[in-house]
Amino acid sequence: RIAYATKKRVRVHNLAKSAQTTLDSYYKYRHLMEKSFDLVIMYHGINDVRLNNCPPQVYKEDYSHYAWYKVINFFEQHPGLGNVASLYSLYYRFIRIQEKIGSPPKYISRKMPFKKWLQYGNHIKTATAFKQNIEKILDIAKQKGEPVLLMSFCYYVPPDYSLEGFTKRKIDYTLFGAPTEIWGISKNVVRGIDVHNDIIRAFAGYSDKIAYVDQKASFPRRGEYFNDICHLTQKGCERFVEGIFPRVLDIAQEAATMNKGTKP
Repeated sequence: RIAYATKKRVRVHNLAKSAQTTLDSYYKYRHLMEKSFDLVIMYHGINDVRLNNCPPQVYKEDYSHYAWYKVINFFEQHPGLGNVASLYSLYYRFIRIQEKIGSPPKYISRKMPFKKWLQYGNHIKTATAFKQNIEKILDIAKQKGEPVLLMSFCYYVPPDYSLEGFTKRKIDYTLFGAPTEIWGISKNVVRGIDVHNDIIRAFAGYSDKIAYVDQKASFPRRGEYFNDICHLTQKGCERFVEGIFPRVLDIAQEAATMNKGTKP
């Protein structure tokens, strides 16, 4: 869409990955300090919610109560050690053993949340960490002079949603990707996304290089647009692009003007 509208070549670098959180995005963007981008598009809201499914005494602000981050955080804090593959493998195995045999558990489940911990997901403990991670990303962007597009997170939970209805494909979704229970109890997941959306919205005026689109407010809540609570159908993807395209185009055209005469 951008290439067609501007008649310029557009290079897109996609750093998103399934199940990753704002902390992963911060680490990845920090590692790209030497790279320059005309626009950074950020879309977060649901994956951090999953880390709420644990007792307060287990939860860690650096997300290290999830074994993935226990490993990653260590090597982010000691960057030189990550270049030694054997050391990384050894530490990874050590944490995995802790994760598998620890009693009581020290880490949240890598798959479906522990049933006995689901009740704790009603307290959105991730609000502070979510805000801090977003702020760190925006600070890097400000330092580099790169514009950022923020969006509220859109989701859809049918009124008659249940895990059984999802499993039997009897509710209003299209391809039935992932049950909401992967992130927690449905009402807690919705509460978590809403808290995170409020945080994103508050950053809209953080600097004059931040654009904001309220995707949630304008996005249709019907199964023809959603395969599950948050993954979109083809029609949903097209609607998602429509929501941000005018803002992205403005920024792309400005970048094309500034870069006139340089290689695309």
